[in-house]
Amino acid sequence: MIGDMLKQLRKNNKQTQQDLADFLGISRGTYAHYEINRREPDAATLIKLADYFHVSVDVLLSHKPVCDQSKEISGVALSAEETELLHKYRQVDPAKKASIQNFVNYLYIQEQQDRKEQEGA
Repeated sequence: MIGDMLKQLRKNNKQTQQDLADFLGISRGTYAHYEINRREPDAATLIKLADYFHVSVDVLLSHKPVCDQSKEISGVALSAEETELLHKYRQVDPAKKASIQNFVNYLYIQEQQDRKEQEGA
């Protein structure tokens, strides 16, 4: 059920119910009802939760354990280093994640430019 998945994701990310409630702009009690399957989040809230946990809405609605789903991206297994990096990223304040994304994009562009220069040399 969705509550079980939300609880597992929250605990995996070392977040409190209050953290999620604050993010969603709801009371902790309302969020707690999601986790114990007394209430179901509406579609907009599901999307916010999926974005927060960096999973698809399908994952939230799935009965498959998160650990089985999070080890692959596009059919490619994550290394231990990639898994650790993703775990740390999930612990960062959402407002600061844009800086991390910008830095990684910068490094990626630099890497692409370096490859082009090496091919041209």
